[in-house]
Amino acid sequence: MEVKLVYIGDHFYNDSGSMMSMLYTEDGARYDYGFMACDLRDGKKITIRQATVGEQDKYEAELKRLIKRREK
Repeated sequence: MEVKLVYIGDHFYNDSGSMMSMLYTEDGARYDYGFMACDLRDGKKITIRQATVGEQDKYEAELKRLIKRREK
């Protein structure tokens, strides 16, 4: 089995107060290094790519929404 990941950027974790990760599966599920360790241990192949412009925009919008909600 292969796990396909999207890298969206280092700042998402800190800027979101750990609500977001720097990695997501292609179908949008949050992913982190703990999941990666388990998947590698289980023999899964992991592929990581940069987010497309559309994906990046989606995650940037989510980050803005979380920051705005936190500021209330």
